Amino acid sequence: MILFINQNSQFSIYAVELKYYKYENLELTIPKLFGTEVKKSTTSSSSTRKKWDEPMFFGHAKSLLKPEQLESLRNLYDFSKKNSKIAWGTGSATGSFNAIFQNISPRSLYSVYSDGRMSLNFHWLRDDPKMENYSDEFKNKLSTIPGLKIPPDYRDRFVYLTIEEWYNKTNAIINSVMSLLK
Repeated sequence: MILFINQNSQFSIYAVELKYYKYENLELTIPKLFGTEVKKSTTSSSSTRKKWDEPMFFGHAKSLLKPEQLESLRNLYDFSKKNSKIAWGTGSATGSFNAIFQNISPRSLYSVYSDGRMSLNFHWLRDDPKMENYSDEFKNKLSTIPGLKIPPDYRDRFVYLTIEEWYNKTNAIINSVMSLLK
């Protein structure tokens, strides 16, 4: 567990195991430290992260997606750029943009990745009752889109959709967001 956390987070956790020995009037404690063995690999992997931007994002997406999927991705990005603040991700292999609609939440309503995945960030809409109302309304709007499935425990999750699940529903997704903004 320590190895996993240290390899997949920006902080480090260490654990100490103490072996205790007693012989007559002698007591001996031998410590063993866990977590130091991954420090070098964590440092080198975090240095491969990069700040993405629009040209890098769409260059990568173009290499992975079909033309009609790329067009849907571009349409969602253009809508997001016009109506929200865009925050670019720092992934090492896959770029992302995050659409932040300030009147709904200071965090992103959704994130879109250069491989076409989309994350509906319901988990971030739990800070106060107003945001929870937006979360419920967003879920209800999205649930009316045929073929788009939102799980019952959506409030506690980041709901991920593949490009195949959402690209032909882009206009309906945009309309759902527009209704939230009104």
